[in-house]
Amino acid sequence: IKNKKITGEVKQRNYISYLKESKNQIKTIVLIFLLSISLGFLNASNLKQIEEILHQIIKQTQGLSGLDLIIFIFLNNTLSSFLGLILGIFLGIVPIITTITNGVVLGYVLNKTVATIGILEFWRILPHGIFELPAIFISLGVGLKLGLDFIKNYWKTNKNKRMRILG
Repeated sequence: IKNKKITGEVKQRNYISYLKESKNQIKTIVLIFLLSISLGFLNASNLKQIEEILHQIIKQTQGLSGLDLIIFIFLNNTLSSFLGLILGIFLGIVPIITTITNGVVLGYVLNKTVATIGILEFWRILPHGIFELPAIFISLGVGLKLGLDFIKNYWKTNKNKRMRILG
């Protein structure tokens, strides 16, 4: 469906096509996340400030039942994803920062888990990762695309103004 507007002809896009257009940004977010996990895992001894953040989270979740803990994690990840998506309009910076932060913290936690309990405890993260991580990657990837689209559209619409000023 095509609409005519004052600024020209604009294509209406549906959500699925926008997701398909965002696949490179989603892949970029996944790559940044994996690199951040590696960074957190390999540099855990230099990231002692994460310990304080984790202690605060433990205080918030102490005494929660299994279901309450799942709800807490779900709401926390939903808020983080939503903010990354919406605030992506600011040049895509927020989704990238969110991705790096979550990756480094997960890498740090994985390092400490292996050191104290062993590598076999990784299986406990698997259910969390199967459902929530893809949703987070999609929302942060779309947020990154929003920011990049904003930059591209700003550059395109203001190109003539800049050229006149430079001229």
